[in-house]
Amino acid sequence: MNQHIVSPFSSEGCGRRKSCLRDPVGCDPESDPLCIYLSFTPEKHTVLFELSGPLKGYLSFALSLDKWMGNDDA
Repeated sequence: MNQHIVSPFSSEGCGRRKSCLRDPVGCDPESDPLCIYLSFTPEKHTVLFELSGPLKGYLSFALSLDKWMGNDDA
């Protein structure tokens, strides 16, 4: 499935309805083109992830059952 983002993600709701990681701290990807942004929002039986940043190529993240990232899928 190929989805295109029409507008930048927003940090609205961070700390209330979604959890966010931002670099630099407190940046808003909607207004700061240098903001590296990851958010996750629980939705019923799924989790919605938003990931953006000012990088050429691709940006990714991985999930692990422990803090060492051993034998995990990414």
